[in-house]
Amino acid sequence: MAQLFFSYVTKGKGKSYEIDASCLICYPENMLTSPLVSILLVSSIILAACSDEIPFTPSPKKTVEEYRFEREQVRSENKTLVTSCTENALSSHVIEVDYNSSSPCRPGVVRSSSVKYQLFSRSGGISIETKIALAVPSRLTPESRATEMIDQTKACVPLIREVFSRYKIDFKLILEKASDITNADHQIILSDEPGISYSDEWHFKEPFKGDDSEICGTAIHEISHLLGLDDEYKDKNCPDRKYISDAINPISIMKSGHAGWEGIDHYPRHIKTIVQPLCPVYAAEKGWEVPVGLQYRAL
Repeated sequence: MAQLFFSYVTKGKGKSYEIDASCLICYPENMLTSPLVSILLVSSIILAACSDEIPFTPSPKKTVEEYRFEREQVRSENKTLVTSCTENALSSHVIEVDYNSSSPCRPGVVRSSSVKYQLFSRSGGISIETKIALAVPSRLTPESRATEMIDQTKACVPLIREVFSRYKIDFKLILEKASDITNADHQIILSDEPGISYSDEWHFKEPFKGDDSEICGTAIHEISHLLGLDDEYKDKNCPDRKYISDAINPISIMKSGHAGWEGIDHYPRHIKTIVQPLCPVYAAEKGWEVPVGLQYRAL
C-alpha cells in the first residue's frame, strides 16, 4: 500500500481558509500512476477546500475535567469584574440603559430592536431589571397554543437568572403576556413557525423539553443580545462578524447551539459589556469595549 499525505491553504468565496489537514489516503501503489486517479484526487481536494462546510479543522475535544476547569476560571474572573465595577461605580444611583441595535447581516433584511433596563449596585454584586412583554399573533396561532408558548417561555426565567447569578448578577427578569404587563421595556413576538430567531422574535421549533429545551437556549442567547452582546458564530451572510472559534470559545452563550445549562456561560468580555454603564470611567481606563447604540443615564 502507498500512503499520500497532503495539506493545503486555500481562498474561496471571498474568504481565506487555512486548513491544517494532515490527510492520509491509502490505496494500491499502481493506482498512483493512473492520470485519472490523480485528477480525481486533486479535484476532490480542491472541492473540499472551497466548501463552506470545512472552514477549519476542529481541535481535539477537551476532557470533562478541562471543561470544568475552564468554567471555574471564567466564573471566577466574571465575579472579579463585577466586584471591580461596583467598587468603581460613579454613584449609588440607578443607571437606566437604552440600547438600540440592528442586524443588517442577511441580504435585504435589517432588523432593529430597542430595550430599556435598569442597572445598579447592590450588596455583593449588581442587579439588572427589565420587563418584557410576550405576544403571539392570534391570527396564526390558536389561543391554547399561544398560552402554552408563553408559559414555556416564562418557565425559562429561573434558568436564565441562575446563569447570571454565577457572576454575582441578580437578573430581575420579568416575562409576561403582553396584555398582562404595563410599561414594558421591550416586546418579543413568539412564533410557532420555523424561522430564524432575533431579539424581538423567537421561533419555537420543537416541543418544550425542560432544562435543555430549545426555546430556553434561544431565550438566554437573545436576551443577552438585548444587553449588548453580539453573535460569535460563523455565518456566511455576515462576513464582517467577529467570529470566535469553538476551540477557544467552547462554552459561550453567544455561539450557536445549546450545550445544557452547566455547559454554557458568559465570558469576561461579555460581562464587561453588560456592566460597564455602571462604572464608565473605570471601564474606559481599562479599555472595555462600548457597544454601538448604547446610551445610559443616572436616575
